[in-house]
Amino acid sequence: MSLLRIVCALSALVLGLGSAVGQSQQREKVSEGQYQKYREGKLTAEGNQSWILWHMPDGRYELEDHFHLGNPAAEFAAAVGSRNLAPQLRQEMAGEMLQTEVDVKLSVDLKIESLTVKGTRLLDGKAVELETCSKAGQQIRCKGQSGGAKLNNDGPDEFFYSFPFPMLSLGLIQRGATQVGVPVTLKLAVMELVPFDHPRVKLSHCRGLLTLAGEEQIQLGDRPYTTNKYILEVDSKADPLKLTFWLNKKLVVAMTEETFPGERLQLVEYKKFSDF
Repeated sequence: MSLLRIVCALSALVLGLGSAVGQSQQREKVSEGQYQKYREGKLTAEGNQSWILWHMPDGRYELEDHFHLGNPAAEFAAAVGSRNLAPQLRQEMAGEMLQTEVDVKLSVDLKIESLTVKGTRLLDGKAVELETCSKAGQQIRCKGQSGGAKLNNDGPDEFFYSFPFPMLSLGLIQRGATQVGVPVTLKLAVMELVPFDHPRVKLSHCRGLLTLAGEEQIQLGDRPYTTNKYILEVDSKADPLKLTFWLNKKLVVAMTEETFPGERLQLVEYKKFSDF
């Protein structure tokens, strides 16, 4: 065989191996779904969330959540047109943001390792990265539009994002309460990004309680689910939180927040591609 043929054969082999390695290192879609707000006996167009769970080559996971939360100022600006707003009103609205997406990196056991909150400017619709928070050694550090923050976390307390996204708490629930009616105490490092239109990041240590309330049948549309019902309480001085989850195997099918009685986020679409 000539030297040229040998070189060509080796080049093809290297390219083939590189392609195979690249394919093996691609992330794998585990599942995807959509939550919709249910209020007064019917589904509404508010608060929709579309999410995707990915399995990474190193065994960890990524979770994407795309959402739309109602904002009267944004709706007004869209209807009138930002260029037609009075100068003073434009100035007042110049710093307002719309949060639209959360991208989360999770450990093998679904603990939050880092997250990025994205959005758009209200007036010009420009995409912005609002805040990125991650665990770095014995600290949680955030950086972004609000100037950032950091929290010593040598406990370490579990990183918790105070945001109404049902699948984000899946790992916390699965690792928690196993006896009906017996609360499990949690040590949490809580991140908040408030207020919604002028978000500033806040980090704090909080005590949590997770209770398995028991098994419950829940009807979502024309489909019944047999679920385990959990109650999560987060004792934040600034913004106490009480959430109720209905879990079917490894899927949160519904969630309610105590501060919004009569409302719940419920699963309206779901596709499973692989186990996790």
